[in-house]
Amino acid sequence: IYTVTAVVLIVFYFVGMVFAAFLLPVLGAGDVAAFTAASTVMYIVLGSIGLPFGTAVVIATYGELKVRKEGLDLEQRVAGSLPEQ
Repeated sequence: IYTVTAVVLIVFYFVGMVFAAFLLPVLGAGDVAAFTAASTVMYIVLGSIGLPFGTAVVIATYGELKVRKEGLDLEQRVAGSLPEQ
């Protein structure tokens, strides 16, 4: 799960930075200073989306492992399959 999440985030950052790299020359800002400033802004923008996604995956995985360790999922399945008396 973590590997897939990491790959998704890497591709997300890569696509965002490639988009910024193609957009800057079109807008007429092709110098190094503009690219450095734009890449910093893009990292912040992409991080505001990517970091919560990664954190949500970690929290969801933790919750699932906690439920499995305590056996609550099995108790709910057994309780749901028993006929009422």
